[in-house]
Amino acid sequence: MGYKKSVFNVEISELDDGQKLIYNTYTGVFGIMDLKTQGIYKGIENSCESYHKDGDIWQSIDAMYKAGYIVDSQNDEIAKLKLGRAIGRHNQNYLALTIAPTMDCNMCCPYCTWGWRTQVQSYSSHLQRPPKTSLSRLPPPKIQI
Repeated sequence: MGYKKSVFNVEISELDDGQKLIYNTYTGVFGIMDLKTQGIYKGIENSCESYHKDGDIWQSIDAMYKAGYIVDSQNDEIAKLKLGRAIGRHNQNYLALTIAPTMDCNMCCPYCTWGWRTQVQSYSSHLQRPPKTSLSRLPPPKIQI
């Protein structure tokens, strides 16, 4: 099995002793890569078979693989991300609501900063009450920890 660097890796900075700070935006793993591991990381796409006998090198490769810094060479990370997004988008267990104000907004909010209010609507006396009295009739929220 071959490996390649993850497209989601971000090399943040290099420390004074040569170690590098690296972050994988897909897995959320932040780590410090020593010089030996950096050498393995730089040559991971070409020389995986030459590392076969060295246990310390394979331990570094395994750690980088588990952290997401390297992935299988056949793995299409972008397609995997798009698939996960599509599955999550159509999940029936959650409700997602997107509010996107546009130039054609018809909500006529009194606090609108866009300046596109065309008319002022009068609200019923129920909605004009202070929020405390209006919200006091609602059941208490269920809090799960």
